[in-house]
Amino acid sequence: MDAMPCPKIGVTGGIGSGKSTIAKRLAELGAGLVDADLAYQTITGKNATGTKAIAAAFGPDLVGVDGRLERKTLRELVFADPIKRTQLESITHPLIRAEMDRLSTKLIWQGATCIVYDIPLLVESNHWRNAVDAVLVVDCSQETQACRVKARNGWSTELISQAISAQSTRLRRLSCADYVIFNDGVSLDEVQHEVDEFARKFGL
Repeated sequence: MDAMPCPKIGVTGGIGSGKSTIAKRLAELGAGLVDADLAYQTITGKNATGTKAIAAAFGPDLVGVDGRLERKTLRELVFADPIKRTQLESITHPLIRAEMDRLSTKLIWQGATCIVYDIPLLVESNHWRNAVDAVLVVDCSQETQACRVKARNGWSTELISQAISAQSTRLRRLSCADYVIFNDGVSLDEVQHEVDEFARKFGL
């Protein structure tokens, strides 16, 4: 493909798809990595702007005495209620975008020649779909997602189902993809080889 100045790649996939592992591999190959989950943790940290806004919207019980967000309680609340989830996203998404923009600008100033955005809800966001040069979807079956999340997080079957349902469908993600890496029933070496091949398209 034709070279572009500091291409921006959006990496996305359903929960448990392995997208963050693949984004980190791209960082190992030289990309600057901007992680939406880490940005969320920053804006909802101790006494942070997002934490205060969430407490104002959902009640002070969501913030502990140490000023930190009660993440488990909030997660259970919004996964069970789409209206509350939309309300939460209206608070956090602008703050997350601002933090990610700050981080990507910093990486470019530091000399990054390619930026990778690790974004769980990229497909759901018109902002990010228009802000990146290419969308890489990491794909696997819902059964594989559920098994991985159960092993990694120890969540209940109900919570896992709610989390998967809160995200775009597999078909919708694939329809938005410029590139796809299938991470299901394949070895780590095979996936890494695919990632390395993909990275070369962007000069990594």
